[in-house]
Amino acid sequence: MNWDLVPTICRLPRLKKLGFGSLLEAPDGEPEATEGWLPQLEELRMGTACVSGVKMLLPCAPPALKVIRGSVDTVECLHELITRSANHEATMEELEVTVQDATIRHADLCGLLQYTNLQHLEIVGFDHLTLDDGQLEPIIKHLPKLRHFSVYPSVTQRRFNGADSRLTLLSLHNALQHCPDIKSIRMDVEATEIPKLPVPDIPQLYPTSECGISFWLGCSRILNPPLVATWLLERLQKYSHVQVGSLYGDDWRKVGSVVSFLHRHRKGSITLSVEPKITA
Repeated sequence: MNWDLVPTICRLPRLKKLGFGSLLEAPDGEPEATEGWLPQLEELRMGTACVSGVKMLLPCAPPALKVIRGSVDTVECLHELITRSANHEATMEELEVTVQDATIRHADLCGLLQYTNLQHLEIVGFDHLTLDDGQLEPIIKHLPKLRHFSVYPSVTQRRFNGADSRLTLLSLHNALQHCPDIKSIRMDVEATEIPKLPVPDIPQLYPTSECGISFWLGCSRILNPPLVATWLLERLQKYSHVQVGSLYGDDWRKVGSVVSFLHRHRKGSITLSVEPKITA
């Protein structure tokens, strides 16, 4: 990529959509002048970005930016992208990022607290997530307009090592409670213990509405499948489709028991997705 052209491109006054195949091997530093930088940009797409590439492209937050889709080469780049994209108007509605070979920590996602109008959040492809329920809840509470929430590791990582999530059913409860319009959730949750919480007041959908929820129970040591299923049943009645994931060889038979219970006691479809676990 010819980085000498970036200042010219980014000052086009009517540019609303911008896409790059790659934002790698950028020169160190940032543009000297940023006045009029991406004044009308609403959507940014990029192949793979590095920290220096993000700094060159986003020396300041575009005032009208709504959508980012792309891939980053490190978790440091993810942090840089989230921080530099947040503007005072909180216009961002959709963020989809694939993170390569990384461990995602709480500090890497704190910048999302500024994205109060975010409706679609997807961070995928990483190796590990060290976030726990207490760290995720403040982020979820600051994103009340979320409709789609996906935070999950790469399929290859999961199949080799299993899911190692620190998130539990409490995070599933919090997402349903704090995001009333949420339609889909994808995350790995641990269901060994059942949170003792009141059943949330979840309004019923209109008959024509369709929304689904997908979560992973493959990492769980489920001791009491009917109890887990009852807890889920109280919270999943409004969803027209539920998908539960598991790894073959992890506690998938008990996960299957949970799914069978839900199938017998709720309306709507339910799917058990079992992936083979790869061994070296």
